[in-house]
This record gives sequence, structure tokens and C-alpha cells, in this order.
Amino acid sequence: MYFRRHPRRKFEDSAPMAPPASVAPQTPPHPDLSDAAISRRFQARREFILRESVACVVPGDPAQGSKFDVAACLARGENLPAALARLARLDGAPPSGDMFWVYPTVSVMMAGRHTLDEPSRDRIADLWRTYWPSRGDTENHWVLSYASLYLAAQAYPEAGPDQWFNGRSSAENRAEARDYLNHWINVTTSHGQGEYDSPNYIEEYAIGLAMLAGWADEPAFRDRAKRMLDYILYDYAVETLDGLYGGAHSRVYPRHIMAPARTAAAALGWMLFGLGDYEPSERQVTRHQLREELPERGAKLIALSGYTPPPILERIARDRSTPYVELERKRTRWRMRHAGPESFVVGDRRTVAVHKTTYVDPDFILGSSQGGLLQPIQQQTWGLIWRTEKPIMRCPSFFGCQPYASAIEGSMYFPVDPDVVTDLITRSKADYDSPDKLPGGSPYEQVMQSGTALIALQHIPADALFRHITLFFSRDLENTVEDDSGWIFAQGGPVYIGVRPFAAGEWRANDWTGFLAGGAGGILVSGDFDEWGVGHRCWVSEAARNGYVVQVAPTRDFSTYSEFMDTVRALPLAFSLDPTPTATFTGLDGTRLEARYGSLPVINDTPVDPTRWPLFDSPFGQSEVGSRQLTLRHGDETLQLDFTDVPWDHSTQPPAPEMPATLAIPDDVGPTLYAAATMTGNQRNTATPSDAGLFQRLPSGVWTNTGPRILGVASVAIHPTTPAVKLIASADGIVRTADNGVTWRKTTGWQVADVRAITFDSGNPDTVYAATMWGPLRSENGGQSWGPTPQGLDRLYSRTLLADRAQPGRVLLGMEEGLYVSTDAALTWAKLDFPTATVTQITQSPVQPNLFLVSTLGHGAWQSQDRGQMWTLIDPTTANLYAAALAPHDPAVMATGGWETGVRISTDNGETWQDRNAGLPNRRIFVLAFDPHQPGRLWASTFEQGTFTSDDLGQTWQDAGLHGAYGADFVFHGNPDHVGHAALQ
Repeated sequence: MYFRRHPRRKFEDSAPMAPPASVAPQTPPHPDLSDAAISRRFQARREFILRESVACVVPGDPAQGSKFDVAACLARGENLPAALARLARLDGAPPSGDMFWVYPTVSVMMAGRHTLDEPSRDRIADLWRTYWPSRGDTENHWVLSYASLYLAAQAYPEAGPDQWFNGRSSAENRAEARDYLNHWINVTTSHGQGEYDSPNYIEEYAIGLAMLAGWADEPAFRDRAKRMLDYILYDYAVETLDGLYGGAHSRVYPRHIMAPARTAAAALGWMLFGLGDYEPSERQVTRHQLREELPERGAKLIALSGYTPPPILERIARDRSTPYVELERKRTRWRMRHAGPESFVVGDRRTVAVHKTTYVDPDFILGSSQGGLLQPIQQQTWGLIWRTEKPIMRCPSFFGCQPYASAIEGSMYFPVDPDVVTDLITRSKADYDSPDKLPGGSPYEQVMQSGTALIALQHIPADALFRHITLFFSRDLENTVEDDSGWIFAQGGPVYIGVRPFAAGEWRANDWTGFLAGGAGGILVSGDFDEWGVGHRCWVSEAARNGYVVQVAPTRDFSTYSEFMDTVRALPLAFSLDPTPTATFTGLDGTRLEARYGSLPVINDTPVDPTRWPLFDSPFGQSEVGSRQLTLRHGDETLQLDFTDVPWDHSTQPPAPEMPATLAIPDDVGPTLYAAATMTGNQRNTATPSDAGLFQRLPSGVWTNTGPRILGVASVAIHPTTPAVKLIASADGIVRTADNGVTWRKTTGWQVADVRAITFDSGNPDTVYAATMWGPLRSENGGQSWGPTPQGLDRLYSRTLLADRAQPGRVLLGMEEGLYVSTDAALTWAKLDFPTATVTQITQSPVQPNLFLVSTLGHGAWQSQDRGQMWTLIDPTTANLYAAALAPHDPAVMATGGWETGVRISTDNGETWQDRNAGLPNRRIFVLAFDPHQPGRLWASTFEQGTFTSDDLGQTWQDAGLHGAYGADFVFHGNPDHVGHAALQ
């Protein structure tokens, strides 16, 4: 690989001389808002950031500085020997971090395209060839990944498949990246952002778009990225107060929700618009997250890219002369399961609309969404912030929540089994299942807002994990009064607050379990808790039917605090909690709010119709759903952000050329066992593991990685007649080898994710089927290219499938709500007469093709004697079963495995069952397979505590390695007489 060379040129910057590096530029209290003045101030801040960044790389000490600091040195041609030494050290260790590796690396590539030395270029090129960086599992991950992939491919325009980790050429990688980014722009400007208004993850979107706006070599695409960055930044500018991001949010950690100045948004507010003060030692969110690795990354990368925001954005961000309302429509992240009746489809993904109301006052912001599970794990349904001096040391925040944690929420948004999803979530979001959690949404809460008044209602069932509500009272609140009327009053700087709970409660410390104070979650969740997390208290009510009214007002509207309290006490309020929470309240502005749990809110006797909600509507910006246009206004000035020129995505899955017929292809030697590990025990601190992969068991009993270390490997399929061809199903898509693993190629584009099962057709190996959590796929050329096959399916979630060995072209598909069958090679589907249950495994007897066995979540194990036409419940357990296996030498012998059920064995065709778990480290089983190479041997994978074998049908077990693995599949190869999942292939 190589970089396209250009004559070296001097770093260009039109800014005037900046202050000394230790003194940040300050914006006057009432700045000149002309275009020229705004530009001068921005360029001074940009120059300051870059000088600070260069100074972070210390000559003689290669342990100092981030890749962004190295990039700044390379871009400016300063401190080059030290920067190259630091880069060599950073790239000397095996890479990690996936998408958080790619964009710092690309920043070095782009900023140093004229100054990098040959060893550095060669090292970076080799890393792109050997390291498989996962694109991640969230919207911001994909934007970062594909923006970086686009630019990396641009840097190596002639590189072929052998020079890339995924076996695709630069042209293919660039086309896929462009298509995804175009798709994301279209969806966002038509239906709203999925990870909406995050005070932290706005930085990731700004980084990805700034890189493209600064460095993409296609003028139209570069301009599109710049417009999209303007779009994202308007979304922040219209809801900011001195840089603090107000309103309802997705993707918030405890620190962000309690101390809004300690966020990436606040740091970007200073960089982009001069809002607030620059305090790098305390202000930058990454000080608390990654510290030395990625300090001040957003500001540095934007400065490096050369992006300059249009002046109208600063004028909007600073104009708080008159209160206004901002209405917005966003969407949830894509829902793969439990989508709900309110969901709708965009392409082949389901989502739910998010309706936001934000009241922006010169001194405070009150904002809300409608409640419910609008964002997995990290949601702020409503909140109040206010203007304060030195906000980095303050906590100007008041909000409420109904704490909720459930496998329903986790499996709604994540491609993880329900019994482990909460465990995996809490490895990176440790407060998720803590009773004193503060971020999070709840399906048992509804919120409505009009102006400065808000009603929240909760109806919590008896089986909920947490049956309480929380109101967070910051340490910054003063003059708190618990009034005999039931109102609680408080003052947050320039705003008065009144809240009227509907049921009794008590005061508790905000961290009443000591969970965060004890360091749970590490730097990411509880870092520097003693600075921002102490001294607060919460009002907690444990009534299952509950609610409250919030009324706020600027202190300037009342002559005294007592006058505010007297006025609020007199406002009309009626509520009832039994049998359904209901409230009617007339706010300070005379608006009448009516809320009834389970019904649409009513304002001044008119039901609120959410179907007519705009994408944006305020004095500063308007956009309609589906328009792909946003019009910005400030006074007589307008700026049109028009994305109707953005093409919709097209296929990025060109077939790969087959290996030449004369090429000697190595094959497996003798019987072989493969194990697909979706994650391993090394991944203890993240829900997105990166060292999973395909493992082969050697004759010595040692397991060795034999495929790419790709995220979430779930299954492997081996070509029945050409075993050198293998396919891997993974979270990143489908990966194929045609030379027995010497080289691998990703054969799906960005559209395909979360592939759980894959199999060849029994009669035509060129036809291959795959089950993904977003629907089934079909290939007609041996897995070289793929297309969706949803016809006849009412939902797309699928996790397992089986190609009927007795009838080519017949396929069974396990879905969220039962079984489907196709008899035309997956072109169309029909529902089988099977219970409405999530099917986790389908297996066919190797010796009796009419015998099928199916495992389900919570609905037992089922058997069919006629290849799936009729089904009989043979094990009525209500536990979640994940594994089903039929013995290859005796059709009467079968096994099931599940969560806390362990291994269960039947030797009489399902008439009776025995637990066979003695000797296993736990009873959490995800994979079972009978070994066709050794009659009577059964393989089992426990959750993260190893793989085991038994030669006596589970009466005793022997340790077989793969300790720590979260197994997903066993596949045996070596007998051409049979093809099947978790059996011979």
C-alpha cells in the first residue's frame, strides 16, 4: 500500500497570531457577531488548540501525546522527530479499539500525507492489512468506521484485496463506506437521528463528518459531509445554554446528566462558538474517559480538518434574547425484537418516533421526550438546566426518572441472548441495573410538556425490577421548601422550580447504595465521582402508581421567591392514581395539560397528534419529516441545508473471482472440529467484544484461531464438496475463504449485520442461506454475494435456520415468533403451525431425516416426526433453551441445553429427561453437539467457563479448553455423507 504523494506545502491558517499557548482565547461577554468577527475568533481558538496539541508531544519522551497530537505535528511540520518517535511507539503494540483505532490512525494519515516517513507509512499500511477493526454496533460507531474507511481507501487508491483486512479492494471499501454514509444522511434528514442529541456522542458524529469535510477528495461528497456537520451542530446550537446541552437526550452517562458542563458538547461549544471557558484539565470529557489516550479529541480533530462552522450557527447558539420552543422528531435506535405496535419500518429496520419538546429561556432550558424505551440503557427522558457561573465546577441540573433494567430492553436493541444481555451491558455501563441509577428510560413512564410545565406519570407492574421513581435534586439547588400543600420548591440560580409528587416519598443520597462512590464502572462511569457526584440528594417514591407535576419559571418574573410559591400553589391541579394515573394541570401561562397513562396527552382540550410532529420547528429552523431539507433562520438571514441530492444506497457486494482451477488449495487433514466463539473471557469491560473468532481444535487438543478476529462470530459453514470454501457468520457480516483460510474476504456490504446462522443447500452447494437479526439472506454463488429474502415474513428477526437434507430447496427459519418454511430455496416463506415463541435452534437427525428437534426461549423443546409439518412438546420447561442436539448414531438419543437448566439428556426419543450437569462449572449452556467422529461423545460450551466433553451422555465431563469463551457453534468436518448445523459438514 502507499499514500499518494504531493509536494510538501506549508500549513495554511488565516488566523491572526494567537495568545501564548498557556492562555486560551476568551470571548467577550457581548461579542461582535459579524461574519468577520466570528471567523477571527474561531480561527484564534483553532490555532490555540493546534499549538496546545503540538506541545503535547515531548522531544525525548515517546510516551507523551496522542495520535491527534502527532497529527498536529505532522500537519504543521513541527516537532517531527518527536512525533514520529511517538507514532512508532503507539503503533508498535498490537492494535485494539476497533473503530476507536481507525479514526485516530486516519487523522495521522491525512494530516501527515506530506510529512510521514516511509517506516511509518509501511507500518500503517501493514496494520490495515492485518488488523480487523470492528465497525461496532451503534450509529456513531458506524459513522466513525465508515468515514475512516472511506479516507483510508482514498489514501491507497490502487490497493487490491490482498492489502486490506477484509479482503476487499480500496475501490470496494470506498464504495461501501460512501453508500453507508449516504444512507445515514438520508435516514437522519428524513426520520431523525437514532442516537439523538447526545451531550457526549455528538463528538463522534462531529469527528467523522469533520474528517470527511476536511479530507475527502470528491468535492460533492466533501461538501455533503460539511453540510451534514452543519446540520448536527444546529441541533446542538438551538438547544444550548452557554455550551451546556439542554433538553432530552440519548447516550448519557451519570456524569453527563448530573454535571452537564463535563461533556464533549460543552467542550465543542467552546471550540466552535466560544461558549463557556476553556479548562482542559477539568472540562474535557475524555479526561475522565480515556485520559492520556484521547484527550480533547473532538476539538483537536475539528481543528486539524480545517472545518469552519457557518457564522449563523454561532448567532443561533448565542441568541437567547426571547424564550422559544423547539419541537423535534427523532427516532429510536433500530429495534430488532420487541419492536411494539407503534414501530414503523425504514428500509428493512424498525424504529419508533421520538417526540421532543424543548423550552429555551434566556436563563434555563426545560426539555422532554414522551417517555418509554427510546434509547437503550442511556436515556434522559426530561431535564432542566440553568445558567450558572463556572459551570464545570457546578451541577446545574434537575430531572426525574423511573429506573428500569430488563432483558427485554437489552434484547430489543442488542443482538445478544436475553439471559446474558444485562451482564454484558453492565460490563461497560455498570449503573444499568443499580437501583439508584439516574440515566435510563422506562416503558412504565409517560411524559408530556407544554412550555414551562411538565407532567410525568408512572404505572409500574409488580414484576418490575425497580418499583420506584426518582427526582434528582442537585447540590446546586438552594432554598428547598417542602410545603404543606405537597409541593416541593427549590431555586436553581435564575430559575424557580416547583414539583408536586402525587405519592409519598423520602429523601435519599443520590448514590444511596454507594455503587458509584465505590468506583463501579471505572473511569468511564464513575471516574472522578468525588468531583461531580457527591452532595446531591434524591426524592424517591416507591408507590407503583405514581406521578408528578413540574412547573418552572425565571426568577425575573417574580419579585420574590414567596410570590412564586404562592402563585404555583394556586394553580389548578387535579390528579388520581387509582386505577390509572391521571392528572390535569393549568400552568403559569394558562395552558391546560391533561395526561392519562396509556392515552395521548391533551393540551387545551386538543389531543396531541404525534404523527404530525416535525423534524425541527423553532424560530431558528424548520424541517418536515421526509423532506431531507433544513432551513436555518436568524433575523433576515437564511441558510438552506438541502440533502435531496444525496443518492440512496446501492449494492456494494460485487462477487469475488473464484480461485483459479489449477491452484493447489490446502484442505483439512482428517476429522476436524471448529468452534465459533462470539466472545472470550478477555472481554470483561465491554459489551462489544473484539477478540472473538473461529477456532480449530488441533490433534493435541489445543485450540487455535483459524479465521479473522471479527466481532461476534456466531457460526461457520463448510462447503459440502469443496471444504476449502468456508463461510463465517458474524456481527460484521459474512466472511468467506476459498483457500481454506489462507485469505478471507467479506462478502456482504454495510446492509448486513448480526448474522447468526449460515448453511449450504443440501442439493445445490451454490445456494447458501443465512439468518440475521434483520432478516434472512440468500446467495446463489456459494456465498460470494447476498440478497435479502423477506417475502412472506411479518417480522425480520431471525436467529437460526436449517436446510432440509431430505429436500433440496426446503429451508426452516427460526424467528422471534415461531417457525417459517420455504420450499423454493428461500425466495418465499410461509408460517408453520408452531407456537408463538422465539426459536433458538433447529436440528435434523443425521440418521432419521424426518426427525427434527427445536429449542425455544421459555416454551420448551419440540419434536417433529414429519420434517416440521406437525410438532409435539417433549420438554415443557419454561427456562430459556439455547441448544438442541440429536445423536448421529441413535435417533432416540437427544440433548438440550439452556440457561440454568444445564444439559438435559433423553435416550427414549424425548419421553423422559435427565439432568446431566455433574462436573460442569455452571448450568449455563449455549452450544451442544454430538461428535460424529467419536460415537457417544457430547460437546458442551458453558457460559465463559470452558468447553467440556462427555463420553457417557453427560454423566461425567472432561475439561476441553476454550476457557472464558461464550460459544456460539460447533461444526465438525471430515465425513462427506452428512451436512448439518452443529454436526458433520
